[in-house]
Amino acid sequence: MKTLKNVIVICTKNRPKLVAQLLANLNSQKLLPDLVLVVNGGMDSITAELPVASALNYPLEVIDTEPGLTRQRNVALRHVANRAEYVHFFDDDVDLQPGYLYEISNAMDLNSRIAGATGDIINARPKTPNFLERIFLLKSKRGGVVLSSGVNIGLPGVKTKDPIMWLPGCAMSYRTSAIADISFDESRTGYALGEDVDFSARVGLNAPLAFVPTAIMEHQFEPRDRVNSIALAQEDVVSRWKLAETLPFVHKSAVAFSTVGHAASYYLTSFSHENSWRRKAATLRLKKLAALVFSSSK
Repeated sequence: MKTLKNVIVICTKNRPKLVAQLLANLNSQKLLPDLVLVVNGGMDSITAELPVASALNYPLEVIDTEPGLTRQRNVALRHVANRAEYVHFFDDDVDLQPGYLYEISNAMDLNSRIAGATGDIINARPKTPNFLERIFLLKSKRGGVVLSSGVNIGLPGVKTKDPIMWLPGCAMSYRTSAIADISFDESRTGYALGEDVDFSARVGLNAPLAFVPTAIMEHQFEPRDRVNSIALAQEDVVSRWKLAETLPFVHKSAVAFSTVGHAASYYLTSFSHENSWRRKAATLRLKKLAALVFSSSK
């Protein structure tokens, strides 16, 4: 079987219009993919709602499977195993500039040591952290790192030759030979917060991950099927606690410290009506942390 160089994977659920928009976007790439694989976790097939093959400049395959982002990603990995040199995961709500795929593929061609890469998400660059955020291990001036608290810091768009520590799930590319023995953690269900950090950081333990600033894109953060801030508060604590069990540089004591600091900052900024939700979120963070500490002490 002929090896495909660049295979794009789009894991989606109940958002066929966004998938159709992304497929049209990929038509304008300077370097066309050798295959686009859509892994649909929705109840109904979306094939009829996607562009017809004659409208696309690349082959398209659609797989219907059970929902769950980590499950869908693993289905994709099994499907492209031994078929692709590079696999590129994109969320269905990204907007890629025409040179994105070329720049990522070229960077990996030029450096065979690179296990994975991502580009510049120009509308999601991190803001400069304040003193308390840095003290409580919630933010950092360094980009592309995973702190000992399990908090992952985005990339500021500044060119760097140093390896980064994680890749964002909305746009992460891998050399398939570097991830042959690694899979996504399917115990991360629901919104599967942190699945990208967990997977990519484990890959990065063995080989460098690269930031390619010339590969430019935007992430539109489509609100449908996203978790609200209060539910996300609990999931964030659980996600980072799990990272401490899989990554040697993340520590449960640091996760606990940052969680307490985060809750304290929420309590202190929850007096206005528009921020009153923060009290509930802070309380849920602390309750979830207490449950995790109690469970791990048994």
